[in-house]
Amino acid sequence: LKVQRLEACEGDDEMMQTLSKFGLAPGSLAADSSTVLLLLNAINMDDLSDDDRFANLLEDIQHSMAVYGEIQQIFIPRPVPGGAVAGVGRIFIQYATAEAVQRAMEAVSGKLFAERLVLAVAYPADRFQRHIY
Repeated sequence: LKVQRLEACEGDDEMMQTLSKFGLAPGSLAADSSTVLLLLNAINMDDLSDDDRFANLLEDIQHSMAVYGEIQQIFIPRPVPGGAVAGVGRIFIQYATAEAVQRAMEAVSGKLFAERLVLAVAYPADRFQRHIY
């Protein structure tokens, strides 16, 4: 498991290409002060489409991520038939403190979840508040 600050990835072309696919770039995040955690590559579309699976997913996330701090909100954009929804496939977890985000990020990033390698990064709280996903 290798956890790095986003800014430390600047010289790694492969990592920069991966991050740019998710709309992330060094300098775009205030990792030390953000209260929002973004999980990437943690879910599949079947989890989002089926209401029962989605409810189970939310419960699992609440249970597993609450160990890092008080969760204020979990937001997972879901697809809608015939329309585009920003952020589908991303999991946003808003914690009460930035320290909780740091703990969660260090513990979760690079771990396997349902045979998927999860990327966890701090997400700008102001973008989250403005519904920019």
